[in-house]
Amino acid sequence: MSSIPAPLYRAPGPTGRRRMLLVSVAYPPSAEVGALRWQKIAQAAHARDWTIDVILVDPTDATLRDERLLHEVPPGARLYDVPVHEVAAQRIERR
Repeated sequence: MSSIPAPLYRAPGPTGRRRMLLVSVAYPPSAEVGALRWQKIAQAAHARDWTIDVILVDPTDATLRDERLLHEVPPGARLYDVPVHEVAAQRIERR
């Protein structure tokens, strides 16, 4: 039996009538340009009564990280992280 994963972060506040799922490499607390773009789109969606769930790359692996950005995540949003595992080819290339 599988268990439901707990979100990395859940924004306080009410949820919209509809939910959307975003799968992205970057979303806050990452401060990368792509993350900020998705954050603004999520805010616009919330204004239209949508709540967003985000599956993102584990932010501990993000080059840029800004915890303050979590305060701008729309109400009711849930963020789920997926850890990044380095494959052998990446380890060889890094060396």
